[in-house]
Amino acid sequence: MLGPLIFCIYTLPICSILRHHNIQYSIYADDTQLYCSFDADGATEALDAIMKCLSDIRSWMVRNKLKLNDDKTEFLVMSSRKASATFNCSVKIGDTSVSPSTSCRNLGVIFDRNIALDKHISSVCRSTLYHLRSIGSIRYLITQEAAAQLVHSLVTSRLDYCNSLLYGLPDSLLSRLQRVQNVAARIVTRAKKFDHMQPILRDLHWLPVKYRIVFKVLLLTYRALHGTAPAYLAELLSSYHQTRTLRSSSQMLLCVPKTKLKTYGQRSFEYAAANEWNSLPLEIKTSSSVEIFKIKLKTHLFKLYFNN
Repeated sequence: MLGPLIFCIYTLPICSILRHHNIQYSIYADDTQLYCSFDADGATEALDAIMKCLSDIRSWMVRNKLKLNDDKTEFLVMSSRKASATFNCSVKIGDTSVSPSTSCRNLGVIFDRNIALDKHISSVCRSTLYHLRSIGSIRYLITQEAAAQLVHSLVTSRLDYCNSLLYGLPDSLLSRLQRVQNVAARIVTRAKKFDHMQPILRDLHWLPVKYRIVFKVLLLTYRALHGTAPAYLAELLSSYHQTRTLRSSSQMLLCVPKTKLKTYGQRSFEYAAANEWNSLPLEIKTSSSVEIFKIKLKTHLFKLYFNN
C-alpha cells in the first residue's frame, strides 16, 4: 500500500501546476487526465493553454526523474457530430504530435468524440456474451442458484458498471444491452428461445436495463443529498424553493435545469437526477437509510415496469 501512496505524494506538485494554468483535472494513481471546455471559436486558445501546461509538467517530471509517456498520451475532443466533422487540430507533447482519437477508455468506460457511447455498449455486449456462452455450456451441470450467481458476478456486474452514463440514450442502443440480459435470464431459467421475457424477468425479480439505469441515477441522487456521494455530484443539485406556499412545497423537489439539446443536456446528471427524483413518491424520498431507500426504490420501479 505504501508504493501507490508515496507515489501520489511524490507527484503532488503536478496538481499545483495544473491549478496554476486553470486546467481542470482528475488523477487516479499514475493516470492523469486534463479537461478543458471551449467554444468552437476558442479552440486555439484552449489548446495553447493545455500545451503550455503539459510543457511545464514535462519539465517538472524531467527534473524529478520521471517520464511522461508521449506515445501513450491520448487526446479526445468531445462535441456534437456537426462540430466533430469540422474540428481538426493536434496537441504537441515533446517531439510527438498527438492527433484527436475517435475514442478513449476511462476507468473501463469507452468515451467517443460524440458521447454516443455506442463503442462502450459494443464492448460490454462482447464481453458479457463471451461469459454467457461459457455459462451456457455448463448450465446443465449446475443448479439455478449457482447459474444466477455466475450471471450476477460475470454479466450483471458489467451491465451495471457506470450505467448511469447511459441515461437518455436511444432505445436502439439500450435494446442491445437488454438482449444480453434476456439471454442471461434464459440461461438461468433454461427457458426456450421464443418464451416471452416479461414473466421470466418478473419471476427472477430482475429490473430491465432501462430501469436499472434509473435506479443507479436515483441512488446517486439520494447519496448526494445525504452527503455520502462525491462533492462534485452534490454541487450539481439544488432544492426547488417556491415563492409562495403550495401543496408541492413539502415534496422535496429539486430544480430541473433548462437544457438546449435533448441528446446532451438532458443526459447530464444535473438534469437526470432532478427529473427522476421529482417523480418519486415522498415515501421513498424520506427513507431513513440507503438500504431502505434501495428496497423501496426497486419495489417502486418493479411495479412501475411490470404493471405497465
